[in-house]
Amino acid sequence: MSSTKKTTKLLAAAVAAAAVLAGATACGSDGKKTSGDITGAQTASPGTTSSPSPTATVSAAPGWTAPVFAFPSDVTMQLDGFTAADPAKSTALRDLGYAMSAYEEGLATSATDRPALSRYWAGLANGAVAKSINDYKAGGHRITGVSHFLRPNLTLKDASSATATLCEDQSKSFPKDLASGAVNTGTPSDDDYVSWNLTLQHGAAGDWQVNAVEWTHGVVSCKP
Repeated sequence: MSSTKKTTKLLAAAVAAAAVLAGATACGSDGKKTSGDITGAQTASPGTTSSPSPTATVSAAPGWTAPVFAFPSDVTMQLDGFTAADPAKSTALRDLGYAMSAYEEGLATSATDRPALSRYWAGLANGAVAKSINDYKAGGHRITGVSHFLRPNLTLKDASSATATLCEDQSKSFPKDLASGAVNTGTPSDDDYVSWNLTLQHGAAGDWQVNAVEWTHGVVSCKP
């Protein structure tokens, strides 16, 4: 592919756990993050900053603490619109923003053992995003630039489950060579705009976790 961002490769949703973990996101030869399906189990027991968070101000449950992120100084997490007037929906949107931050943290640090990844990604979806991060590292890259997520639209199905869509703007996010430190900015294209579909479940620890996700590149309606 001529583009150097995050590879576009739509994968079919897997049914068996092995198929999900083997066929989920991978790093393409051009160093872009691959798109596809990360189908998780349906049951489960954000300027530059070290602790990016959605813009929502939500009353937290007693004992709740915000996750801490460790982004490199050349990565900015930008989350727009992750709030709502309804407190329950705003809490879910806040945690969705943390989930996206956790995934981008993995791609920025080449680490799958950061606490937020297991906190906000559940079951097979957690295993699949971890594989995506490891594959990106194996391809010799990490991300740099601005990780921009916007226009979340979340629907609470009941007190413990939700569905959501959101957009990602990858036009200012680039692969950085782990060995040389070189950044490949590539050529801007419609492929930079990504549509996400996700399901979330309220976990036993009190956080909303992503347990299934699918994304598609080249969605021009996701342009900011």
